[in-house]
Amino acid sequence: MLAILWIASQGSVSNSDLLAPPSVGADTTVTVTAESQADPSKSASASVTVTAQTRVSIAQISIVGQPVMVWDHSQSPEQRFNGPDGPASAWREADGTVNLMINNVEAYRLRGPDLEHLTFDPNKIYSSIQHDLRIPEDDYNFWHFLNGPYSVDGRNFYSLSHSEWYAALLNGDLVFDPVTHTFPVSAPVDNPYPRGVLFNSWTTTVNSFVSADGGASWQLNTVNGNHVVAKTAYHWTGTAALASRAYRHAVLYTGLQQITRMIKEGNYYYAMGNYYHRDWSQINPAAGQYQAPLDKNGIILIRTNDFTNPNGWEAWSGGNTYEAISNQNFKTFLPKRSGAPIDNGPTPNRYPGPAWNPSFVFDTNAQTYILIFVCGTGHVCYMTTPSLANPSWSDYTPILGTATLITNPAGPVRGFRGNNYVSILDGSSRGFNFEFTNGKPLLFYTAGGNIWREQLSISYSH
Repeated sequence: MLAILWIASQGSVSNSDLLAPPSVGADTTVTVTAESQADPSKSASASVTVTAQTRVSIAQISIVGQPVMVWDHSQSPEQRFNGPDGPASAWREADGTVNLMINNVEAYRLRGPDLEHLTFDPNKIYSSIQHDLRIPEDDYNFWHFLNGPYSVDGRNFYSLSHSEWYAALLNGDLVFDPVTHTFPVSAPVDNPYPRGVLFNSWTTTVNSFVSADGGASWQLNTVNGNHVVAKTAYHWTGTAALASRAYRHAVLYTGLQQITRMIKEGNYYYAMGNYYHRDWSQINPAAGQYQAPLDKNGIILIRTNDFTNPNGWEAWSGGNTYEAISNQNFKTFLPKRSGAPIDNGPTPNRYPGPAWNPSFVFDTNAQTYILIFVCGTGHVCYMTTPSLANPSWSDYTPILGTATLITNPAGPVRGFRGNNYVSILDGSSRGFNFEFTNGKPLLFYTAGGNIWREQLSISYSH
């Protein structure tokens, strides 16, 4: 062994297995070969057994201390869309600079040396108002929210987007004012949702975006004429629902929304989001029946082995099986506790429903994925699975202290709601994509138009 170390000091180690952590619960044997650069004939090798970590499991997650404001929306140069309207996501450039997305249709970023020392960059990184606002449904290009850049080199990044379009645009019932950047929405008196036709005719898709400059600017990632990863929403064009303006009378949003950032497992890159599907056969405008009830909703998993290509994504259909998203054979899941799914609320056709806007990270200590979401009771909850290829979710558990936390001092507002857009990130995560936590992640959220962070602590049991 001394000879190997001596040669390695003058040469190079040709096997990097020693740098990889062993699997939890099993010792790992690696072979190290060293070769002298001065004299290639001098080489030696040896097998080294690395003792594995002791397997641990997550016992509890809790908050520590008080929230810290990360960004004040009054800094924004935007008159409208001047605060986050989606979860915070982070990425690290090749030179080590950390970025945090201010997620809106007019997108900006914070930058700094780490997640706890960020300053506002006044340069806009994407504008849906400038580039998009396409009314034809099949363009899938009205406006977009970038939900999680991913890279393998720290310069070329790709992101999935939560993308929105509204069927009322086709009938002229919804018009975007390019001067005020608003929709002059008029809600009929029989409309059960106060935000009116915009919300009721809302469809969501997932698109692919690309940046070649470390996230400083973005554009649709079109490959073989396609930029859409998942078009799972109801297709309104030419339907009786559109002709009858059913959205004036009923809540009818559909699609896959609030897509997360990507995390790699094995040879695949995974993301998840909230899926809403309706039974449109129930609509009968002649009889005054405009509501298409939800017949499937929950979280779905999607994956690809090439995140640079919007084509070829798959969706989980149960067990260890994934199939083409275009098949729309999705296995939705809702968090459960003692076998009972999380409460869908007294009005299941209303928005957003339970477990909305999920966020996840891989815990390197427990070797498990942590999925967080707002429970609907003021808590942020979590559940875990050791695998995304063949998921097996634990019961959901509240993160201690979240329901009583004053999330917005201006109210003051206590506890969390869906529109707090929670996300979990750990500044110590290696690489460019903040996929990992070592037990001390940060909980990011929005409140009062601002971005906040709260320290989390994960305790483990053996």
